[in-house]
Amino acid sequence: MRPALLYLVLVGLPLLGVLGILRAGSGLAAPPSFGGAWALAPASYPDGCTPPAELRVAQSGRRAEVALGAETEAAEVDGRRLRTRGAVAVRGGACRGWRVEAAGEGAPVPAALVGRLVPEGCACAPVPFRARRAGAPAPGTH
Repeated sequence: MRPALLYLVLVGLPLLGVLGILRAGSGLAAPPSFGGAWALAPASYPDGCTPPAELRVAQSGRRAEVALGAETEAAEVDGRRLRTRGAVAVRGGACRGWRVEAAGEGAPVPAALVGRLVPEGCACAPVPFRARRAGAPAPGTH
């Protein structure tokens, strides 16, 4: 009787724990992946307010880092939205930095980012953009 009870305690309880964890986590879903390089296609911008041509995202779950050039800034993924917490510093140009506000298009992995770059430290207006993963073909081409 004693070995059976010991077996139930040492094997049964951890097994029940694992089953409980699996059940509790069954409704969880991973956030979309924004990781990688994105080629920016700004809608238009005035002289001196030229945003960077590429945006790079390093992501781990809901946390991300966005890089424009050599500088990075912490960002968050909220649903299908990606936002930097502050402005990504840039060298040269009229603006001190750019905040990124974007939403992913396409499921389950976003094929495009649509949003705007909000300048800081200059008189430039926010720049709307559409980005595709760098190296990916443009829509409608093969």
